[in-house]
Amino acid sequence: MSDLPSVSIVIPTYNGKDLLDSCLASLFQRTKYSRDRLRVVVIDDGSTDGTDNYLQQEYAEKVELISLKENVGFIRASNLGMTYCLQHEPDYILLLNNDTRIVQDDWLKKLIKTAESYGDQMGLICPKLIFPNGQIQWSGRPRETRTFFLILQTITARHNPGFGAANEPSNAEEVVLEVNTVTGACMLIKSDLIKVLGMFDTALVPAFQEDVEYSFRSSRAGYKVLYRPDVCVVHDERSSYESRNSEAERNRKYWQLRNCIVVSLKYFGISKSLVFGSPIYLVAALFDVRDKNRPLGILNLKLANSLTECFRTLYQSVHDALTIYQAEQLTQ
Repeated sequence: MSDLPSVSIVIPTYNGKDLLDSCLASLFQRTKYSRDRLRVVVIDDGSTDGTDNYLQQEYAEKVELISLKENVGFIRASNLGMTYCLQHEPDYILLLNNDTRIVQDDWLKKLIKTAESYGDQMGLICPKLIFPNGQIQWSGRPRETRTFFLILQTITARHNPGFGAANEPSNAEEVVLEVNTVTGACMLIKSDLIKVLGMFDTALVPAFQEDVEYSFRSSRAGYKVLYRPDVCVVHDERSSYESRNSEAERNRKYWQLRNCIVVSLKYFGISKSLVFGSPIYLVAALFDVRDKNRPLGILNLKLANSLTECFRTLYQSVHDALTIYQAEQLTQ
């Protein structure tokens, strides 16, 4: 038996059978890691496209399947997966989106090597995400302490491909950077951290900003939040919501904005969130990105909807975020 740390990989999925197949095929083909130290768990979040039957036929010997009877959303599905894995006491849990693809044989060994080197201080670590064409989608942003820019990070991270890459060393091999947030599309978590801090905040259900909130929570508790730029994972960034129903698609902007505000309130307080965050929330409510493959900029923005609808979304997001924040404060 290998002396490598044990890793449980949790993959939530919903109606993305083809993408999931690509994810799993690349995971098993490219990952050079002792199989006796690796557990792969797929959480089928109420899929209606035959995902569960497909997995039982094609991956029965490689994947442990947890089938949910109804769709509970990414956060609850991830929490269920982590809860299941913790029963087997792995050293690490890795959350992996079903629309990712592994392209490096040593990706996991590198992340684990870095995590092990930090010992008890280790919290979270993630790789660089790239689009299928090789362009940078997400790279770790320089560590920030100013409230305005931290709030800006929380709301623009997934809309600004490549931002922060210019700050990476030209020779990124073995380089590890401390960052404010990691990406939940591929996030390695030390199991001991989960036992101390708990799991994703269900106040953010069904999805969005759970990775930002967990990064802030980990950092506040004194754990390292890390990024390794020489490790790359392809992220298609399509299945999570394009495969869902029309209600989910309509509510996407509301969930994104509401949860950004919740996280801001939780970590910066009401006054700073409103003073520094208001202009950011307003722009986020009014505009969408034209081309997700290009960095943010005036020419890459378009009006999200009618002005009436945009302001309705903003009002509802602020109102509901304040309600969630106050409820969380009362339970603490």
